Amino acid sequence: MPLSKESHLINRHAEEHDDPDYIILPDLFKHFIAPEAPINPHSSAIRHKVEAIMMQELLLSPTQYSRHIANSYTAFSAYAFPDASAAKLKTVALWLNWVFDWHDQFDDIHEWTSHHDAANTHVENMLAVFEPNSFLSDMETPLARIYWMIWQDVQKQTSKGARDRYIQRQTDFCNAIASEVQISACPDFSSLQTYLLSPRRAAIGIQPLLNLTEYVYDLDLPDHVLSHDSIRSLEMLATEIALLQNDIVSYHKEHISARAKAEAKEGGRQILNTVALLRRQGELGEQEAYDAAEVLLEELFAKYYVARGRVPCWGREVDAQVQTYVRGMEGVLVANVNWSFITSRYFGECVQKVRETRRVKAFAPEPPLVGDVGLCEY
Repeated sequence: MPLSKESHLINRHAEEHDDPDYIILPDLFKHFIAPEAPINPHSSAIRHKVEAIMMQELLLSPTQYSRHIANSYTAFSAYAFPDASAAKLKTVALWLNWVFDWHDQFDDIHEWTSHHDAANTHVENMLAVFEPNSFLSDMETPLARIYWMIWQDVQKQTSKGARDRYIQRQTDFCNAIASEVQISACPDFSSLQTYLLSPRRAAIGIQPLLNLTEYVYDLDLPDHVLSHDSIRSLEMLATEIALLQNDIVSYHKEHISARAKAEAKEGGRQILNTVALLRRQGELGEQEAYDAAEVLLEELFAKYYVARGRVPCWGREVDAQVQTYVRGMEGVLVANVNWSFITSRYFGECVQKVRETRRVKAFAPEPPLVGDVGLCEY
C-alpha cells in the first residue's frame, strides 16, 4: 500500500471544511454498524458487579474508581454480545476491563516501555494462569488474579478446541503487546501494509475477543472449520477493520499523550496509529490523513463482504454455528464503534458532542518523532 496523496486522498467532506482549525472525523456508523445497535439487557446489573470486582482487586481509590468507570468497558461487551447470558456477559466484561487496564500499563509504566526484558517478564507472569494446576494464590499481581478468574470461567464451559484456541490467542496477544513496545521505540514501517502486518494487528486484542464468541454462544466448531482459509480471512479482515476504527478514534488522545510524554522527557516513541503513519510517510495533512483512512476502511469492508460470500457450507448444524460465529465477529465491530462514542477514553467529556458533529480540533503537522505536537481542544 503506497502512501501517496494521489492513491489515498479522496476528500469526501470538502463542503464541511469551513473551519481550518477543525477536522471532520470519518463517519464510522456505516454498513452493518449503521442501524441502532441492540444492547444486552443485563448490562447495568453486570456493570455494577464487574466494577465492584475491579475496585476490590485493584484497590482503587475513589478518584481512580471514578476514572475507571467513566471508560464504560462493560458497555463494549453489552454491544458485542447482546444475547449473552448474565453470567457470560460478566466474564466478557471482566476480560474487557482486564485487557484495557493491562494494555495501558505498557504505555503508562516507563520501565516497561524502556526495558523490553521487563515487559517480557510481565507477560510471562500473566500467562502463568494457563499453567496446569495454577492457583489464585500463585498470581503475582491483581490483574493476574482477575485474568485467572476469567480463565476458570472460560475453561469450564468450552470445548477442548475452544480452550486450546483461547490459550493460543491470549498468548499471541500478550506477546504482541510486549513486541509492540519494541516497535514503538524503533518503528520501521516502509508502508501501511507493513504496519498492518506488524504486532500492532495482534496487539489490538480482537482475535482473543473473537474467540470469546465460542464461549458466549456455546459453540463447538470443528478445528478444520475455524482454521479454514475463508474463516481466517474473515477474522483477519475484521481485525484490520477494528484496527482502523480504533486508530481513527484514538489518534486525538494519542497525540495528547505523546505531547505530555515529550514534555516530561519520557522518550521519543512514535505514535503507532494509521493516521499518524499516513501523515508522516504520506506527507498528508491531518484531514487528508483521516480521509485516506476512511478510504482504506471502505476498501476493507468491500473485501470483507467478498470474503463472507466465500464461506463454504459444512452442513446444517455446522453452518448454523458458523453464522453465529460470523455474527459475533460483526458484533465486535459494532461494539467497537458504538462504545468509542460512549466512553470517555478518547474524547473525554466532549464525547457526545464529537459523536454528533464529528469535529475535533486540528493538530500541527505530525513530526518525525513524538514531541512538539499540537495541543488538543474540542
